[in-house]
This record gives sequence, C-alpha cells and structure tokens, in this order.
Amino acid sequence: MTSSPAGAGVLYHHPVLLTREEHADRRVVPVTDWRIAAGLNAVPVTVVEFESLARELPLAFVPAGRDAEGRTRVAPVALLGLSEGENLCIDADGRWIGTTIPAFLRRYPFAYATADDGAPTLAVDAAWPGFNTVEGERLIADDGQPTEFLKQTLAFLERYERDTLRTRVLCAGWSRWTCCAAARSAARSRAGAGSTRPASS
Repeated sequence: MTSSPAGAGVLYHHPVLLTREEHADRRVVPVTDWRIAAGLNAVPVTVVEFESLARELPLAFVPAGRDAEGRTRVAPVALLGLSEGENLCIDADGRWIGTTIPAFLRRYPFAYATADDGAPTLAVDAAWPGFNTVEGERLIADDGQPTEFLKQTLAFLERYERDTLRTRVLCAGWSRWTCCAAARSAARSRAGAGSTRPASS
C-alpha cells in the first residue's frame, strides 16, 4: 500500500489492504465505543453533511496546502473540541453525544487507500480489536464473494469518496472566488488612494 487512508496514525494504527486470500475468515464488529476518536478535536466533513452537522457542531474552513497556482487550499471540518486532543462529543462510556456522527468516523475501521498500481483499494485497520475471526459480520462468503455487509460498506465508501471529491471542487471554486474578490478590493483601494492625492501647486 503506497498511501494510507486519511486519519492514519490517529484512527488507523495498522491499515492493510483487504484481500480474499488473507482475510477470508475475518469478521468485523461495528464500532459502538467512540473513544477511539477521543483525541480528535476536528474531523473532515463533506458538503452533503453541512446541513445535518451544522445543527449540532460548529463548522470551519481550514488551510489545506496550496494548489498548482499557489493559491491556498481550504477544507471544511467539524469542530469536536476547543483544544488539541479534546473531543467533547464522546462521553465517559464511549457513546457519541448527538444524533449525527461525521461520515469520516462512520467509515472506520474501513477506508479507501491507494494500492501500488495507483488504484483505490479497500483497506481495514488490522489493529482494531473488532477485526477478528470470532464475532461480528463476515466479510467474505464461502464462495469467495463479498458478503452483503461488505457490499454495503463498499457502497458507503464509494459515496464518501464521491462526496469528498465534490467538496474539493467546491472549495477550489471558493478559493478562486475569494482570491479574485481580494484582488478587486485591493485594486479599488489603490484607485481610491490615488484619487485622493492633493493636487500639486
């Protein structure tokens, strides 16, 4: 695997590519204890989540590098805490406080990663205790095909990737607009300053 899923090192401690050969006997217990995200004070969100999440959480746009033209990229996040390492959305028993959990977290322990050939491939956090051979939802059926649970998981991840791409496009357009607006404002300021110069005697 050449690229780990977003959140690697925070949520995904040992991401591996899921294969029929290596994981035919594996099961997954869905996450119910969200203390795995206790150290996150913000998570990425997609444009389709804005309305539902904004009812419960503050949203913000944060710098996310620069594009090919040198403009600052921005990315939307949901703020979960007031300081680094603080998550106020999880109670002492690991229950999520609120009605909507960001999709970034709901996809765990799965995510898409980039394989050696550049193709998006399903990855799973092998360090997650719920990824086991004893209990939970099977991933691979006896005939070697994905189970219904895995098919639903793949469909969710595909929607998430599409929504993430739409969000990047939206943010790129917003960045271009703000840069143009800032340039126009600066030009008006310069023009205004020039027009107020006192006439020479």
